[in-house]
Amino acid sequence: MLPDNDFIEQIENEFLNLLIELLEKGVIDESYAKQTTQSFLNLYPFDSLENLKDKLNNFVSNNKEFLPFYTTYLHQEELYKTKDVLVKMRSFLKQNKIDEALQVAK
Repeated sequence: MLPDNDFIEQIENEFLNLLIELLEKGVIDESYAKQTTQSFLNLYPFDSLENLKDKLNNFVSNNKEFLPFYTTYLHQEELYKTKDVLVKMRSFLKQNKIDEALQVAK
């Protein structure tokens, strides 16, 4: 599944919010913030949710301060997948295709 632009924007915002928080608390300095931001930008493009997850996992393993960001990402990914399944199921149900809707749920 390819992540849509809204999902990518949400992930970017989570990254930026944590970056701001770490800077404000003095956990990281401006130089490190710049370096990690460049590393984050180097993750693009994303071919799939799995590709995005792998890239973020590698990013966090090299930038431990951003572990809360990855945890938030995992939660957001589950919500995104659930939303996708629900949209597909509703589409089938509107067409009275109950069996197909149940297959999507599996």
